Amino acid sequence: MSKNAVPVYQYYAKQTDGGNRYFYSLDKDVEKGWILDCDYNDGIAFKAFKNKQKGTVPVYQYYVEQPYGGIRYFYSTDPNVEAGWTLDKDYNEGIAFYACEKPALGAVPVYQYYFKQESGGFRHFYSKDPNVEAGWTLDKDYKGGIAFYAL
Repeated sequence: MSKNAVPVYQYYAKQTDGGNRYFYSLDKDVEKGWILDCDYNDGIAFKAFKNKQKGTVPVYQYYVEQPYGGIRYFYSTDPNVEAGWTLDKDYNEGIAFYACEKPALGAVPVYQYYFKQESGGFRHFYSKDPNVEAGWTLDKDYKGGIAFYAL
């Protein structure tokens, strides 16, 4: 199964408040305004699957437009997240990629972090690192902080 895994790239965009918002994509080149986060593993956040494989689940891509411009993204294995987030159906019918259903064959947790914005709302960040710092909070209320499993 892991031989079919492909990189999921981590991009960021600067916000007017000085922070970053993050976007994850199977594509090496994305629209203007997003910067490949080469400071982190050459921009590769983790590996996942482009298509459904045995033992994988879809990871849905949601977004919300910010009042001061730009878009924030949220990723979830839940096809029905809380109000306020819109499923990004323009991108592969809302499926960003497929992740492992459970920790098997080398799959590790990808943790979900959030940062509460002064202007309201949250920014989200995903990492295999269980100890991200710099103001990010592990979202323990969401599946114990584990968003999904990836390689």
